[in-house]
Amino acid sequence: MPTKVVQRLFGYSIIIILIMIVVSSSLRSQSINSGLGIEVGLGYNQLYWQVPIPAGVAYKNPLIISSNLALTPEVRIKYVLQMTNYLSFCPFIGYNRFGGYRINGDDAYDEKWFDAFDLGVLGSFNISNISFSFGYQANRINNVTLWYYIPNDHAIINLTDELVVWAQDVGFRVSYDYGHFNLAIESWFGISELAGSSLPSESSIRENHFRLMAGYTL
Repeated sequence: MPTKVVQRLFGYSIIIILIMIVVSSSLRSQSINSGLGIEVGLGYNQLYWQVPIPAGVAYKNPLIISSNLALTPEVRIKYVLQMTNYLSFCPFIGYNRFGGYRINGDDAYDEKWFDAFDLGVLGSFNISNISFSFGYQANRINNVTLWYYIPNDHAIINLTDELVVWAQDVGFRVSYDYGHFNLAIESWFGISELAGSSLPSESSIRENHFRLMAGYTL
């Protein structure tokens, strides 16, 4: 997703949260769960991959969008700090897999997968049992693999050294608490370039994530 679009989403999210604070300031808020917790979930990913490839004496630089449905895991440990009845703060650390899957012709397809540890924080505005959150996370990329399948053959290529070590995302989340349990949907948008310095300067690699999470707080 282009940086300008992410910046607009960032601005709109802040405005929406501020409006909700003003409008609901007279509502009685019920405290959400606070303390140590764990969340697990599945995510759908979009990967925008643009790396020049040889084409005779020239180069092609196609934009490859890997967005076919392929669910990937997320496991997260969190600690919810209740600041006021309406506001909470939640640092977290976890593991996630992201990337993309693309059908490349009738009998061929490829997959590009990133295994990463994430470290982030969510700031939330709470109305009764519902929380609206805006967050930031940094992904420490540990492994990147390309899986390429063609009829009667396949290849697995490690691309870890071709990409950056750290990626950054901003996100928005809506969560519902019931007892010690919570259910959330969240979207994360990549704001940093994933292409490493060893790739051609025209390269651009970006990613987005959309997840459904379920959690338990002690």
